[in-house]
Amino acid sequence: MVLTNSDTKRQNISEGEAFLVDRISNLPDSVLSYILTFLPTKRVIATSILSKRWRYVWTSVDKLDLHDFYCCKRFDIKGHFAPFVYRVLKLHQGNIRDLSLSCSTRGCNEADVTNWINTAVARGVERLLVRTQFEYTWPLTIFTCKTLVDLQLNKLDTRNMDIPDASFLPCLKKLTVGYLKFDTESLKHFISRCPVLEHFVNKLHNQCINQVIQFDIVSSRLKQIELNASTYDFDKKVYLDLDIPTLEFFRFMSILPPEIAIQEQLTFLVEADISVLNFYSHDININQLRESFVRFIQPFTNVRVLRLRCHLSKFLTSVGHAQFDNLTTLEIVSTYFEWRLLVSLMENSINLEDITLKKTPKLKKHKLAWEEPKNVPTCLSTSLRKISLDGYSEDELPMVEYVLRTAKILEQMDIHSSTCYGDEDEWKAVMLQKIQKLHRVSENVKFH
Repeated sequence: MVLTNSDTKRQNISEGEAFLVDRISNLPDSVLSYILTFLPTKRVIATSILSKRWRYVWTSVDKLDLHDFYCCKRFDIKGHFAPFVYRVLKLHQGNIRDLSLSCSTRGCNEADVTNWINTAVARGVERLLVRTQFEYTWPLTIFTCKTLVDLQLNKLDTRNMDIPDASFLPCLKKLTVGYLKFDTESLKHFISRCPVLEHFVNKLHNQCINQVIQFDIVSSRLKQIELNASTYDFDKKVYLDLDIPTLEFFRFMSILPPEIAIQEQLTFLVEADISVLNFYSHDININQLRESFVRFIQPFTNVRVLRLRCHLSKFLTSVGHAQFDNLTTLEIVSTYFEWRLLVSLMENSINLEDITLKKTPKLKKHKLAWEEPKNVPTCLSTSLRKISLDGYSEDELPMVEYVLRTAKILEQMDIHSSTCYGDEDEWKAVMLQKIQKLHRVSENVKFH
């Protein structure tokens, strides 16, 4: 039999693939297990049919992703997901370092979830993510686990928990909660019982049984905190009482600016990300809101990175009066470009290097004419290197012209449109062509 060139090529490719498979199969179990941690659990288990060598490799993989939607066919979850999980846990050998579990009422019940969590705790779980789509009381074993480092729950109620006086999550460094039910004392007590906690995240809106929403947090180890004080009860006032001298990152979302008390100066704080949604109401006193915002922002004036989001930009204008001596990166997201705020912040941020302005879509257009400041802000002459405008239109051309004329060491200018101008690339090319014709004091500036 004579082999053609194409036959020879196919044979060489086949031999090459076989050689590659053999090389992988000859790797130690520990290496194979590590490689498999980057695949979804369903695909990891499927490797057991490759050969005898692979049959039980998956049982030593210490990361399991057990999501009913992905592990079972969409219309086959009921009656199949729970047996699937039980079999996986039965065949699995060794510790479960990382368990991600997501289940609906169709796939399992409370007893199943409790059994699976208890199994993971008994096997030294370090990272545990659990989402349930039904009312569920977390087993106490979660909160007395000695190995947990990262805990993520889609809901948590701290009000009636039997929390011991001694530390009950001795290794926990990150706690992420979706929907949080709490009262002031229970949340404070919960966090205080996590002695090495460094990162606390509250993602969704909350239900606080007090007349006000109050986060009272005391910690000597927390470095990052993300709080969501948004609530369907718009009349509830929000209070923050923070005693966290080690804080490095602060993210906060609320309907209205909260009243804040800082017990220890935030010496190590690097970045603050603040969103105030302030849905407009005729009952709201604008001047009081501005004053509240000034009081709220004051503890964060030493940050190097500041991100502000606000639906009504006029509430933000008061922020510009604060002095930000360390600020290098500024991002403002609002319904329109508030030039007075920008000028004030540039004047009071002498080390500003990077500015990002984002305009969110709004049905009613709101335009503010650009007014040049009497004196060129120091940062334009000495430090500003990059400016980005997201939501740019020709209305912003006077501001762009001013920046190019005064920013001596500017290196980059980015523009993006948030509205439809037909072909985005064509629109951007036209805008950039106009901008590039403007006089610029920096010879190094590039446009994107």
